[in-house]
Amino acid sequence: MCGIAGFVGKKKIDEYLIDQTLKSMRRRGPDNQNYKKLVLNRKHHISSILLNSRLSIIDLNKRSNQPFSKHNLVISFNGEIYNYQQLKNSLEKFGYKFNTESDTEVILSGYHKYGLNFFKMMRGMWALAIIDKKHQKVVLSRDRFGEKPLYYFKDQNNFYFGSQISQISLLSGKKFRINSKQIFNYLCLGYRSLSKFGYEFFTNIKTVNQGSFVVFYKNRIIKKKYWKLNYQPEQKKSEKNYIQQVKEKLINAIKRNTTSDVPVSLLLSGGIDSNIILAVVSKILKKKMMTFSIVDRDKRYDESNLIDASVKHSNVKNQKIYLKRINIQEFIKDLRKKINYNSKPLYTTTSYISSKLHNKIKEKGFKVALTGAGADELFAGYYDHGLHFLKEVEKKKFKSELKSWKKNIFKHVRNPHFKNYKRFLKNNYYTDHVFFTNDNLKSLIKKRAYSNFSDKKFCSDTLRNRMLNQLFYETIPPILNEDDQNHMFSSVENRSPFLDTDLAEFSFKIPTKFLIKNSQTKYILREAFKDILPKKIFSNKIKKGFNASLDSLIKRDKKSFNHFFSDTNKKIYNYVKYDQLKKLFFKKSLSNSESMFLFRFINCSIFLESFSS
Repeated sequence: MCGIAGFVGKKKIDEYLIDQTLKSMRRRGPDNQNYKKLVLNRKHHISSILLNSRLSIIDLNKRSNQPFSKHNLVISFNGEIYNYQQLKNSLEKFGYKFNTESDTEVILSGYHKYGLNFFKMMRGMWALAIIDKKHQKVVLSRDRFGEKPLYYFKDQNNFYFGSQISQISLLSGKKFRINSKQIFNYLCLGYRSLSKFGYEFFTNIKTVNQGSFVVFYKNRIIKKKYWKLNYQPEQKKSEKNYIQQVKEKLINAIKRNTTSDVPVSLLLSGGIDSNIILAVVSKILKKKMMTFSIVDRDKRYDESNLIDASVKHSNVKNQKIYLKRINIQEFIKDLRKKINYNSKPLYTTTSYISSKLHNKIKEKGFKVALTGAGADELFAGYYDHGLHFLKEVEKKKFKSELKSWKKNIFKHVRNPHFKNYKRFLKNNYYTDHVFFTNDNLKSLIKKRAYSNFSDKKFCSDTLRNRMLNQLFYETIPPILNEDDQNHMFSSVENRSPFLDTDLAEFSFKIPTKFLIKNSQTKYILREAFKDILPKKIFSNKIKKGFNASLDSLIKRDKKSFNHFFSDTNKKIYNYVKYDQLKKLFFKKSLSNSESMFLFRFINCSIFLESFSS
């Protein structure tokens, strides 16, 4: 895991700016920092700079430090290629020689042999930049799900890129204008809107899309997708066959994700996803793994009893962090530090509390942490999936499935749109629940300037279409972005075994009818591992995850309000009505969506004060 940045163009960038840019990347890779200057075209004064900040995970030897040069190519690479050994063996048959044990060198030789087609052969997570000196071009690429971030910006004669926007700002010397549209989307629609409409928090900043590459050549940008996923059910296989294949593919994915030259840890909740990872590692791979958990004493989010059952079942060590309220000054100071580092607001309370885990993971000497991201989107794990499933289920099963949903799920649902399930089921394309969950929040906003919701059409199956939109536009992109930024703040690499290419492609071949059974979400996944999971976790139907209310973090009182909220000259009040916000703040009890809105308000206010001109 690393930080990458670079530039191609006519601008002359001095050593001081390079040094400042490397300093901004240090948390992403404290083990080694370096850069390379290249002349691409003397006649037209085109040069390039490639920077890298390394967190050593595979081949810890300095021979694998970056930027790395070979075949008249130079690379700065962030990520892990899990099948690099197989790719290396294949390339050796063509006569390629290797001087390191790193995946970085394999990428360059693979690109030299296959060009842009090599990205299709790679399995893993990455954001990379390759300078092709012979053809005077730069190639940027991201993995299939966008686990690693990569931004870029082009002005008249120059092209800049980096793992974070701060590197682009430093190298270009520009202070980018805040994008008000994204501010409104963030405040009104929440984190799921942030990758939905193609906006960033700053104008002119672009992101390399997941499963895509960008080529900068002769002052032009060429963009192309090298991978896509869709629902293509294989109807002839049995339920038993799907269960067995999911089991095999996920075990292989977890095995690949635990390959490391440094110890690997796990973020453990009471949910099925992280517990499957733990059970596979301990019961099948026969490895010990340190686990880390957040505990909120708020009953809505407390999973300590499930975590304890899991830890006992797998006989592993667990480090718990108990959430406690801190004063508003300390809270704001902590948020400001992270917002300034990320150049954006934190998306959710989950982002904030997870960062406390990452600090503890680093403190305990770990450089790698596994997460359960992606399982819900691949195997149908959200509450709304159960309702979408009812739209697709056979008529003869509808009554029994609805009865089971009402009995087992309804009482745990907080979203008012899910509670009004009759309306949900009547509408063939009901998506009101995706963003606003409390209509009264709309009254806080000064003008209706947020984006209009529309789903991308992947397929006619309503459940699968929802899952694919979540996978590529709504939940996974912002979650992965936050995971990367927050882990890297503590110099820890995050890995997501469920976001394995082979597993993902197979999961969308499973007919929808097998995804949920008797209101039990992720049915196929649960059945695949029921023999190694604690019974309490296998049968649990309540979804909590890493989460917390604002009231678990700070005290909402007059002192807190006067310290941060009472200044009506704050830039945030160009977007939000002060009087309405004050009423919400002092409300005795907050709903989940109201709590999230206040958290976004605080973050957005800090962001605007830090980055507005």
